[in-house]
Amino acid sequence: MTASGPLKPTLVGAFKPRGYGCRFESGTFTLRRRTPDNHVVDLVVDVGTWSRMVTAIYVVNGPGFRATVPLPLSAFITGQYPIGGTERWQRIVANLAVIVDELDRTFLPELEQALGPAPEWFEPGRWV
Repeated sequence: MTASGPLKPTLVGAFKPRGYGCRFESGTFTLRRRTPDNHVVDLVVDVGTWSRMVTAIYVVNGPGFRATVPLPLSAFITGQYPIGGTERWQRIVANLAVIVDELDRTFLPELEQALGPAPEWFEPGRWV
């Protein structure tokens, strides 16, 4: 299993139905979608270039703000988490999907309600 090989299909399979596109660049997958209020949500999944460790961050971008939430990949380990083999990677991605679903259900609407919609032209620039 390599970072740009078998890891990407699992991420795309889990997050494409949730409206996310996927880009891979130098050890990092960035999954991105636009909300109905024109904010841009990024899920940044760093799989490293040499290590077999993963970290993930949920980012909401809007004009003049950026809210970031580091995602726990284990109840016992914060920060980097070992990717392991294919089965562990599939479990990691499934866990990320559950966490992102909860943030999309709770955190994101509260943030968007407080900030109001972004203009249609808003684009945060390069993918994180």
